[in-house]
Amino acid sequence: MYQARSAHALSPLAPMLSSDPEEIIWDLYLAIGSYWGLEDDPTLHRLRFRTFLENRISLNPLYGGY
Repeated sequence: MYQARSAHALSPLAPMLSSDPEEIIWDLYLAIGSYWGLEDDPTLHRLRFRTFLENRISLNPLYGGY
């Protein structure tokens, strides 16, 4: 499911994700779940959501700028 992790020599070891984009994307995630009528409690998925975002950015640091 996830790609093997490899780091560029000049990449920071732990990219930091600012809270503003995460909040905006989280709001979008909640809106999609509401639109689709999902009955799960979305707060249970918050940690997985953040981990997914951090994983994607660590694999390709360009995602951090988007």
